[in-house]
Amino acid sequence: MNPRESLTDAPITTFVIFILVTAAIPFALYVLFTVWAESIERQIIGAIAVLVLVVFGTVRKKYETLLLALMLFSQFSVSLHSFNLVQPTKIQIFFSDIIIFLTIIVALERRQKLHIDTIGWLFLLLIGWYGVTTCFSSHFHQSLVFLLTQMKYFLVYTLAVNTSLSEQFTRRTIYVGVCVILMQGIIATAQLMHGGWLGIGILGEPSVLTPNVIVGDVTLRVAGTISGANGFAGYISLLLVFIFPFILNRRNMFLDLGFTIGIVSIVMALSRAGWLSFVIGTICVIYMILRARLVKFLRVMIFCLVGFFIIVVGLSLYSNKIISRFTEPQAISAVTDRINQYSQSLEIIKRYKITGIGPGVTEFYGAWNDNIKYVQKALPDIYMWNQVHNGYLQICIESGIPGLIIFLVIAGVIFGALFTTKIDGSEPKLVSLLRVGGLCSAITVLVHISFGPEINNQHILLLFWLLLGLSRSFIHYNQQGRIISIEKHRG
Repeated sequence: MNPRESLTDAPITTFVIFILVTAAIPFALYVLFTVWAESIERQIIGAIAVLVLVVFGTVRKKYETLLLALMLFSQFSVSLHSFNLVQPTKIQIFFSDIIIFLTIIVALERRQKLHIDTIGWLFLLLIGWYGVTTCFSSHFHQSLVFLLTQMKYFLVYTLAVNTSLSEQFTRRTIYVGVCVILMQGIIATAQLMHGGWLGIGILGEPSVLTPNVIVGDVTLRVAGTISGANGFAGYISLLLVFIFPFILNRRNMFLDLGFTIGIVSIVMALSRAGWLSFVIGTICVIYMILRARLVKFLRVMIFCLVGFFIIVVGLSLYSNKIISRFTEPQAISAVTDRINQYSQSLEIIKRYKITGIGPGVTEFYGAWNDNIKYVQKALPDIYMWNQVHNGYLQICIESGIPGLIIFLVIAGVIFGALFTTKIDGSEPKLVSLLRVGGLCSAITVLVHISFGPEINNQHILLLFWLLLGLSRSFIHYNQQGRIISIEKHRG
């Protein structure tokens, strides 16, 4: 069967969207010019959202389009509406949530079978444990919102892992990834040149950007729209590692431009965790493609040598700022503080070793907010001057040792796939490269969260589960355009 024939339209969804858009126009105009009358940014975003919905109604391959849209909009956190719960928690409906909802509707209309793989079952088990620990949480509503968010990620992963991979879809996925890098690179550069916030908070831009203090100089640490410098670096590193196999495979000026802009972006973020996770991720990519013989060894070595030379020359222009991230008192103090955080975390884990203090609650201890007061009464024996900068410890503090064990098993399966994934010539080369990029980008995130609180970063986690799911897709098209079950293929 040809891929074009197998991916049918979703006529019912198209009709429903047409009816909804038609019926919603008066309501949309009311919201745009009354509720959002004082916010030009919201009016623009609202108008764009309606336009996007109309355009989507005319697209033939809606399922693929929605997954690509989810990848594109993962860089933004556009909140359409929020419901206040017990302070300071609120449930927010993001534009990405609408995309996920539409993807589920299209999948149901296509009668698409949704299989759950090993990681999916483990993730479901983890969510179940989150549900248990939520009942004992020091702030029930915060943990409830966290639980709902994890369920959303599970849906994204399940949809992705059941996506039929074709060369055309893979190629579009690559280009969307590069577009995201370019967009964030432009925003980051504008922040650096402007010297601060650009005023696009509606897209998720943090209102306060972190300065990097050097003797006699203060350099802004850019963050794009990814809520913080470290989060920004982790997000861009994830995407860079994802497109890296395609960079090695063949020359493409658009991909090369995106990769270069991405490198510059994570340098501007001045994030040590971002640099380290990127390096480890690229090493994993090189290992996998050489083991699978997807790219010739000589080509890889030449690219690495040339790339290393360009990076060294480029970094030399920013060398004083980079060196400061390791030698200045501010940087050394940050490392010392994090070591102290780890010892504090172990003490908390000893007290709450089974159910933890509640999923998502450590966010209240972030130095960037004043939310400790909301859990002081429930947790009078706990003091943290900042949210612990280690995702694994964070899970253990919030959900106890059982939660950490389940997450470590998931991480172990992902790392194990680095050595056990079988890639041969039965599927198009681009699809094989997507599997490599998706898996290694997931490993990049698992490394990055070891040095920061990004385990709860919605931008990173949404893309993490989406790309990991695509890399483990049950289905692909072979060279003749026939659908092959990966389970049978691997067996």
